[in-house]
Amino acid sequence: MRFILLLLPFFVFFTNKTQVNTAHSQDLPQYQKVAKDLKKPFDLYPNPVANQFTLKSGYFSQSDTKLYIFDVSGRMVIKLDRILFDEENTSIVDISHLSSGLYFVQLRTGNYSATKKIFKS
Repeated sequence: MRFILLLLPFFVFFTNKTQVNTAHSQDLPQYQKVAKDLKKPFDLYPNPVANQFTLKSGYFSQSDTKLYIFDVSGRMVIKLDRILFDEENTSIVDISHLSSGLYFVQLRTGNYSATKKIFKS
């Protein structure tokens, strides 16, 4: 009896079928473009970083974009309340004062955030 009760949630999860509404199929390219941008919200290079890195935004180009850099212990080491992107959606970030090691770069705007790892050499 226990075995059946344990498998019941698994069975329900995999047997639920979701119907897809294809009435608006002409809108698919727009949704695919948004999904593609969200898969790659930003790039940063070079990685490993010596003193500064270039941030190239795919999604974050608004004036309310904030940048946070955390060390491996989760301590915030850099906070920029406003990132200024040029016409190519790039910005240069200086981290020359940080010691060598692994860091996490997080961009936030509105309710969306994305995080990537960098290594400072």
